[in-house]
Amino acid sequence: MKKIMTAVAVAAFGVSAFAQEVAQENDFAISAKFDFESRYISEGKRHVNENTQTSISFKYFAPSTSSDFVFTPYADFFWMSPTDNKRKGDHTVSDEGSLTLGSEVAVGETLSLDLGYKFTGWNDRAGAASMNWAPLNRRNEIFFGIKNSISVVDGNPEWDLEASAYVRYDWNRDQISYELGLSKAFDLNGATLAFGAVYGYIDCNDVGGDQVKGLKGGNDYGYVAFTADLSCPINEGTDIGIGARYAYNNDGDDQAYNWDNNSSNLWWGAWINFRY
Repeated sequence: MKKIMTAVAVAAFGVSAFAQEVAQENDFAISAKFDFESRYISEGKRHVNENTQTSISFKYFAPSTSSDFVFTPYADFFWMSPTDNKRKGDHTVSDEGSLTLGSEVAVGETLSLDLGYKFTGWNDRAGAASMNWAPLNRRNEIFFGIKNSISVVDGNPEWDLEASAYVRYDWNRDQISYELGLSKAFDLNGATLAFGAVYGYIDCNDVGGDQVKGLKGGNDYGYVAFTADLSCPINEGTDIGIGARYAYNNDGDDQAYNWDNNSSNLWWGAWINFRY
């Protein structure tokens, strides 16, 4: 979970969601997702072209003595490897990995909280700079989110929307971000068609990061992202899918290390999920 879109990632449609369908007679749930994405978009910006992504999620359904509060600790691992290394001319671009540790807290039947910590790292600073991340080799952030079901048609839960609101703070860049999301999934005789929308706002006070001296400077911008995904089950624990995504940001071109600003991106992705 992060400032995205990987809160779109939009994310928002994060890795840990895949484990929710696992029968909860098991104390633990493990899920893995393998994607190909024609663009890697995070925080509303394109960082690399074609890439592969691997996500692994662990969830623990903690025993609860209260029906009002149910805790579900989780750990998510994400790895992005570019397969198109020439987007910046002859510069290679870095792999990116992240580890998220958090807990979902169900409050009643529809409301849940999500809070935790996320570490993101790159294998070299020059490659990270080529991906528009400045000469960073790490980012640390804490986050807090609220998720709830919103009734659109009274008495018809099939039209309920899933809403989310997140706040994230990255202390390496002295950056706070806000994100609002809506999603809806439809059952198509076994297949699932899911739509999502996210609005985010980034307020960064140190675009160069605290690992590079003399480059301190602020930047802020907003972004929107939309997703449409079609997935089909192969068996009880496996499904495949394909989807289209769109993102736009209103950032300017006057800040260092902020290429691909004020631009829109339309891309697609395909994946396979495994759940145990």
